Amino acid sequence: MVAEAAKNQKENKTIQNEILKSAEEVQIANFLFLNGIEYEYEKPYKFPIPNANKIYTPDFYIKQGDNECYIEHFGITEDGRNNRYTKEELDRYI
Repeated sequence: MVAEAAKNQKENKTIQNEILKSAEEVQIANFLFLNGIEYEYEKPYKFPIPNANKIYTPDFYIKQGDNECYIEHFGITEDGRNNRYTKEELDRYI
């Protein structure tokens, strides 16, 4: 289990040596960095989320001048599956 966690950390490291939760997030972070776009990883969302059990932390936060943007990566397979969510939840998402 520990070896697997260490392997995932190595695989999920950005150009800037940040450890992110997924390989896809690493691709997004590297794209932003290589294109000169500064970001914060998992900055708490500043707006209230009704009925939320915890603070929402979108994957990326970008601020350029007065413009702010949150990017949330939601990974699914080509056939629309994700092992974290039920079929009904994925159908609502899709």
